[in-house]
Formats: sequence, structure tokens, C-alpha cells
Amino acid sequence: MLRTLSSVNYRLQAVRTFTQTSFFNSRYGDLVNHIQATVPIHEITPSDLRATLQATSMWPVVIDVRESSEHAEGKIPHAVCLSRGLLERDVEKVVSVESERPIVVYCAGGMRSILAAEGLIRLGYAKERILSLRDGFDGWKKEGFEIEMPKEERK
Repeated sequence: MLRTLSSVNYRLQAVRTFTQTSFFNSRYGDLVNHIQATVPIHEITPSDLRATLQATSMWPVVIDVRESSEHAEGKIPHAVCLSRGLLERDVEKVVSVESERPIVVYCAGGMRSILAAEGLIRLGYAKERILSLRDGFDGWKKEGFEIEMPKEERK
């Protein structure tokens, strides 16, 4: 199924399962796979997200759901850091449920963002506007795209 996010296309691909390592055979991996099977979450590739961020005047809301300890590696430019543990509580401070803007959530590798996307849908955000970044921040870095580093704290 082809959908349009601004001027960039993305595909709702066959349900992706996570089975690369023994970690992904855990209950956590089973949960992510179950969510993908029952509530297929739209995914966007790092390349398509970058093109969208460069090409549109109405950017998607990009939410980094990694933990604060992971932010030392940097983040996708203009992303809002809102850890997975606080997402449902604080997301409306970032974007209202009535917003027409697409929301892209990402984590390090793409699993927590599936859970985050499902949480947003349960909160009432429109499913067709919720996207998970395929391969997460690791995929973004692997593509060599720009990374915004944290500002050094003044002492």
C-alpha cells in the first residue's frame, strides 16, 4: 500500500519480524512482533525521513523515545527527546491529538518505537499519521545523515 508523507512516499511493508539474535526471541521481541501483526505500524526509512525533512515546509513531529543516557550519541535534527517511559504522559506537551502533522517516533534500533507508536494510537492519535523509523537511530547513523549533538552544559 503506497501512502504519501508530504512529497515522499513510504510503503506499509509486510509485517516485519525481529529475529536476528536470541534477544529478539525473548518475550519483548514476541510483544513487538505481536503488535506488528495485530496493529501494523507504518514505518518510514531513514532516507525517506531525511528527504521529508529537507523537502517540506510542514515537517513531521519527530520524537526520540530513547533514554536520556542514549542522547550523548546525538539525535536526529529537530527531534524532541521524550523517553519511552514518559511518552504517553507527556506527548500532548509536544503535539496535540488533534494535530494534522505526521508523527515519527524512533529509538536506537526500531523496537521501542513500535511500542511507542502503538501507545500513541491507543491514546487516540490517528494511526495513518503515526510512523516508526525503520532501524531507528542506528539506521540513520549508518546512512551517514546529519546528527545533532547535545549542547555542552555550562559549569
